[in-house]
Amino acid sequence: MKIVSKFIKKIFPIMAIQLLLAISFSSCEKTDTPIAVPTSNIMVVNALATATSTPVHFYLDTQRITMTGLAYANTPNYVVVSPNYSAATFKNSSTMATITTAPVQLTAKNSYSMFLYGTAAAPLTLFTQDDLTAPPPGKARIRIVNLAQSVGSNVDFAVRNDYQTTPTSNVILTNTAYGSSSSFVVVDSCTNYGIQVFATGTSTVKVSSSKITILPNLNYTILVRGILGGTPAIAIQAPINSTVF
Repeated sequence: MKIVSKFIKKIFPIMAIQLLLAISFSSCEKTDTPIAVPTSNIMVVNALATATSTPVHFYLDTQRITMTGLAYANTPNYVVVSPNYSAATFKNSSTMATITTAPVQLTAKNSYSMFLYGTAAAPLTLFTQDDLTAPPPGKARIRIVNLAQSVGSNVDFAVRNDYQTTPTSNVILTNTAYGSSSSFVVVDSCTNYGIQVFATGTSTVKVSSSKITILPNLNYTILVRGILGGTPAIAIQAPINSTVF
């Protein structure tokens, strides 16, 4: 009996350790279900028409979203953010003085754009929720954002395929007011589009551009910015790829 007793005393601690290790390894092998963190996408564009065109920083509440200052007519991408913000602020990237603040409401799984426009003396913002539905195969979708000053009217937007022997302009968006965005419309893809902006209902061209590339299966934002007859001059910005992958 003494021999058995001594054997039990020796083997019990070893068995206890093995049991604890088995429990520990079992716990480690369990895979926790990841918690989905709600997010939104936002694209930020600096179209503030000032002579100096100072870059700006963009904040949601007190959180700075931009790593570097956004120059005038920047080419942005959508960035992923938390939807739990209620205010958007633009600041001068040099002095950090607030340019303007506007309310925002973000919801998870949606995409938005925030445009800064107007002048240094009277800055304005345009906040849009973006329908980034994929275009039909081989096609593209575009929208126009009219932030051009001193045009004197709403604008119509036309595209022209300059590969054609006799190119003709096709008006695809009409009556877009200053400080507003159209809806996205489906267009053919083309690597040599001519684009014209007319005063609504007329043949008066306010600004035009050529050799514009619109690739298939993408969404684009086409920005009309600047000041007609002023500085910076009115211009059609190169199409901004507004696709979230």
